[in-house]
Amino acid sequence: EHYLQTHAHSNTDTVDLWQALEESSKKPVKKFMHAWTTKSGFPVLRVSSDSQTTLNQTRFFINPKHTKKSDDVWPISLQSDNKQLPDLLDKNELTLPFKINATKLNLGQTGFYRVSYDTRQLEQIGAQVKLGDLSPIDRLGVLSDAFESAKAGFINTVDALRFMNNFEHEDNSAVWDVMVGSIGATRSVMDDETLRDNMKPFITSLASKQYKRLGWQAKKSDSYFDQLLRPTILGMMSGADYKDAVNEALGRFDGSKRLEDIEPDLRSIIFHTAVRIRNDKKTFDKLFDLYETSHLSEEKTVIASALTGFKSPTLYKKALSLIKTDVVRAQDISYWVVYSFSNRFARQETWKWMTENWSWLEKTIGSDLSFYRFPIYAANAFSDKSFIPEYTKFFSKHSNSALERTIKQGLETLTWQSDWKERDLKSVKEFFNTYKLSS
Repeated sequence: EHYLQTHAHSNTDTVDLWQALEESSKKPVKKFMHAWTTKSGFPVLRVSSDSQTTLNQTRFFINPKHTKKSDDVWPISLQSDNKQLPDLLDKNELTLPFKINATKLNLGQTGFYRVSYDTRQLEQIGAQVKLGDLSPIDRLGVLSDAFESAKAGFINTVDALRFMNNFEHEDNSAVWDVMVGSIGATRSVMDDETLRDNMKPFITSLASKQYKRLGWQAKKSDSYFDQLLRPTILGMMSGADYKDAVNEALGRFDGSKRLEDIEPDLRSIIFHTAVRIRNDKKTFDKLFDLYETSHLSEEKTVIASALTGFKSPTLYKKALSLIKTDVVRAQDISYWVVYSFSNRFARQETWKWMTENWSWLEKTIGSDLSFYRFPIYAANAFSDKSFIPEYTKFFSKHSNSALERTIKQGLETLTWQSDWKERDLKSVKEFFNTYKLSS
């Protein structure tokens, strides 16, 4: 109201709004907002607490090799219920002569920054999660921050995994989305077959309670969020080779003659389970028939993700060979390539196919925005430094003003993924091996 009255019938700019808010709130809004709106990126607040507490802020880079600037300082509202802590951190580092226990910062996740907790803090906050003392948004926030901190090298991935181990009672679909994404990223980037097998008991222990609660059949009593959560849980349990989930998925696949026989939300889970377990031509042919008889783009996309997911070289090469035929519509080409790259057995062959058919891709879909993301599609599939020279050599020959940015983004992805794997693979393998033996 003060702002509207002061500037009635006149022009204003952003600073006028900050000034009005400052006068009304009696707080330094202009200084606060100037710092946030004139700097690139956002900060990560690192918290360590033993005999004393240290709060340190720096710009967040997922690639830890980026140079940090000493003037990268934001006024960070700590938003904590711990009255010993200040309301604001407006310097690089602050040391306090006491330790804090189980203190969640950025309550409600309303601040635009990440928080990286030390091992002790994560353990204590994890105990709060286990007891149900944190809200869903705060559980989501700490978990997301922990895994992003691990990717960026602020903490070891094992600390983030130990923290996630407290979520065995989790029933919130949004939190589960973060859990699934974090597990998937760890599995994909660490890229080790023994590790993949050893992760399955961990996944089962997290999802089994919700699997028993939700089951395969929708219920009238299901909340909207339970409807969202069911496919997530079924996918996790099936992917972890939980016998009951696998058998149910295969039974539904075998019992279906038409696409309509399978619930839309469960198709991806059922198809991918059949592809992974069966890995044979009969399964490929059935999926291909479903693809050809489907007329809806969304249905075709789900089936394509399964058709490109076989372990058999004969079958994933067959899927790649379909891309240049009339079977695959031009607008669907990028989906087929992305899904082929996401198949760890097919990614090298997909790279070969993409590089050999680059001119055709450019001619066929070069005007489509998806084409300019192909460097990122390729980079997402690899996490070994040995691939970087090959990636760089190819795209240096095919770079142009439209592709330059995504080529650099792809190289950035390759760099941080390979660094993450190099740093933490050994300890992550030890964690899951120990977990498997003790379960």
